[in-house]
Amino acid sequence: MALKYQEVALNLADKIKAHEYDKKLPSEGKLMEEYSVSRNTIRNALNVLYNQGLLRRIQGSGYFINHPLHNQANIVNMANKNGLHDLEEKDAILSEILVFETILAGETIGSYLKIDPKDPVYHIKRIRRRKDELVSLEESFYRKDVVPYLTEEICNESISAFIKKHFQVTSKTADEYMSLHRLNEEEAELTGKDVGSSAFMIEEINCQKNEQPYDYSKTLYFLPDLTFYSHISNYLD
Repeated sequence: MALKYQEVALNLADKIKAHEYDKKLPSEGKLMEEYSVSRNTIRNALNVLYNQGLLRRIQGSGYFINHPLHNQANIVNMANKNGLHDLEEKDAILSEILVFETILAGETIGSYLKIDPKDPVYHIKRIRRRKDELVSLEESFYRKDVVPYLTEEICNESISAFIKKHFQVTSKTADEYMSLHRLNEEEAELTGKDVGSSAFMIEEINCQKNEQPYDYSKTLYFLPDLTFYSHISNYLD
């Protein structure tokens, strides 16, 4: 169950997305009245939205909507863990399942997920498309002790939404590695691209609230005008 400040943050995020607030949020006092909550609850909710880059705060002036610099139609906010859902305002993103199987983790995946190499994991590979447009090629590994049930049908939709609803597993922290990747023969064949052509790659290890990893994924992105946005806060200087 979501905490009250999380419910407020989600509701405010929906209102920002719907352009109910175009420039600035109401004052903390007005938000307290609107949601019938304490000042601490409002401040915690605003901090969540600030850390996700949805808001800018100016001391003495309040919280302002943080509009992206460019490419608003194809921008993915890395902080909110919505992934490709950010792109679905334009058209739905559909999945083509290439691999769905249960395998032993092995040395490499086991080290990523902090499990024994002989522990079982779900191995999923899928292509994501928006209409006829190739969006991504994704390969994921889920710990079966954390996500005990998945089917190929489920993997046609949002896997993260399913495991959140049924197993209360959400990504609280993640390590993400971004790089320019050259397609190998298998990747080129699956995507219809040339061997050695470039794709933007993100590898990530998603962790639960207890900091234990439950998912490792490698995703290659192909949209030519795709932008990844990340809000950085430097508290060391």
